[in-house]
Amino acid sequence: MGEFDGKVVFITGIARGQGRNHALRFAREGASIIGIDIAKPVTEYATYEQATEDDFHETVRSVEEAGGKIVARIGDVRDSAALKAVVDEGVAQFGSSTSSSPMPASAHGAASGRCPTTSSKSSSTSISRACSRPSRLRHPR
Repeated sequence: MGEFDGKVVFITGIARGQGRNHALRFAREGASIIGIDIAKPVTEYATYEQATEDDFHETVRSVEEAGGKIVARIGDVRDSAALKAVVDEGVAQFGSSTSSSPMPASAHGAASGRCPTTSSKSSSTSISRACSRPSRLRHPR
């Protein structure tokens, strides 16, 4: 039995990085995942590789392979209709017992404020800091 059995989490930026990591961790802990990602470059100034549609589909496949349930769509978090559509679809499929609350999209997921931690005896690393720390883009000066 996982810590998040019966819960639904909403994660933005799900295609790679923290978003993907959160989706996989929550899925392994029993949560159903609702996710969105633009899955294409959003700025020419990013100093890191930006998400692609292949990344997006890999996240969906990985969550399902881990035994998780997921409703994920390619969309822009700046588009409130796209956000509403994916959340409505996820709630229709999983029910409304969510563990999430509204958070800025830049927080990349884990809107519940509770993040699964590793259970390995050799590591007590928590991903909770990553759940609450917004990502930053480096802009030219």
